[in-house]
Amino acid sequence: MTKTINNTSTQQNNPSYRRRPVSSTTNSSISKTINNTIFYALLLLVVLAPIPFGSNRPWSWSLLTLITSLLTLAWVANTIFNQRKISLSLPTPIIILFLIPIIWAFLQASTILPESWTHPLWQMTAETLGEPINKTISIAPDNTHTAVMRLITYGLIFFLTFQFSRNKDKADATLKWIAVSAVLYATYGLIIHWGGFNSILWYERTAYINDVTSTFINRNSYATYAGLGLLSLITLFLKNSTKSRVGHQNSSIGKEKRIELFIINSWRPLLGLMLITTALITTHSRGGFISTAVAVVVLLIIFSIKKKVNTKTLLGTVGGLLFIIILGYSFSSDILLKRLDRSAHDAEGRLKVYEQTIDATADNSMTGFGYGSFQQGFRMYRNEEIAGIYDKSHNTYVENSFELGYPAASLLFLSIIAAFMLSVKGVKHRRRDWLYPATGVSATLLIAIHSFVDFSLQIPAVALTYSAMMGFSVAQASHAANASHK
Repeated sequence: MTKTINNTSTQQNNPSYRRRPVSSTTNSSISKTINNTIFYALLLLVVLAPIPFGSNRPWSWSLLTLITSLLTLAWVANTIFNQRKISLSLPTPIIILFLIPIIWAFLQASTILPESWTHPLWQMTAETLGEPINKTISIAPDNTHTAVMRLITYGLIFFLTFQFSRNKDKADATLKWIAVSAVLYATYGLIIHWGGFNSILWYERTAYINDVTSTFINRNSYATYAGLGLLSLITLFLKNSTKSRVGHQNSSIGKEKRIELFIINSWRPLLGLMLITTALITTHSRGGFISTAVAVVVLLIIFSIKKKVNTKTLLGTVGGLLFIIILGYSFSSDILLKRLDRSAHDAEGRLKVYEQTIDATADNSMTGFGYGSFQQGFRMYRNEEIAGIYDKSHNTYVENSFELGYPAASLLFLSIIAAFMLSVKGVKHRRRDWLYPATGVSATLLIAIHSFVDFSLQIPAVALTYSAMMGFSVAQASHAANASHK
């Protein structure tokens, strides 16, 4: 046992004793306050991003970039000023795999590459105008710059969340904020839908009038966001129920009292689960519903394998979730079933777009047409079989390959796969706090599946939320995570 000496004179007479400078304590306190301010500002940014139509407008995604950049600079300045170490536990491959596509996209919009690499459209334009013009690989350089700006923003959100979430309390706070905000957005969407207000905020709705979209324009985009929120809330529910079960097992209270305490402690998250599930089903998004269902099943399987939830509790949880899904399904089953019946017909139309996009990619398979330039590039390859205007291919993998070229697009995908695999490793090897990487694993599966049939990850609010979730997932997947990082 360590003996504590409180004699002031003894301490002062001891040559080895040195009083801690007051300024050092003050600086540490100020630094901690600044750090917490940056953290909660980051959380506010993530949870408020869905409000302006999923931040899918030039002014809103530009504002996101500005605020994220300021928060990053403030964090770096505060870290350097206090001589703290920036975490090196983030694997180098993830950083390199993510940065190379960004650098390549910048080069696509630049004029420094050999002219033989540039798109022939620029040469044709120069000949038509009869004067020299800047020639680039990208056929829409301004769009490429915008797309790169957004991608960097998502990377910074991931980086900041990773740095803060090495502290478990901050990882837990991030998870809670995402879950609670998802419940609030679901509640808003259901009120608008059932109340027949036909509006988003103060704007009249012009699309998806019979579907829940909350503050988003597209039902599929909101379905993905709702799915991410649902996973976060399920994780919190299972975490709290497990803690409650362990606590009750160590007490002498009876079975009836345990059930009563469970209901008292769980009615709020259960209500939240019902609201999000109902909103998700009422989006009538087939891809969103199926991808979320798969992700939820995987999350529950992980909990079962890790044996943090016993068989009875797991079966009870699955039964409760099924009851919630059936209850929500009863509100909108007819429309969703009709959309599922139309899946084959709709898939035929999208498959034509995929095939045409893949054929077009072959013309610039190595260099691409320019990040963010799908609409301008695909316009040159459309045929009479494809009706309507496509500004997105409805397949993120196909679209990114078209824009970046196969090499750069593959590296971008690999950066996400690397983060996913690190989360899987965290689930496998961590004895405690593995629920955070488990959430990241299921969230990645949701995003990966839905990206085959839609473009939800290209909506800023969805991408920001996913980046934040992967930030705390990767941070807590590492054994280096500890409570000293605040």
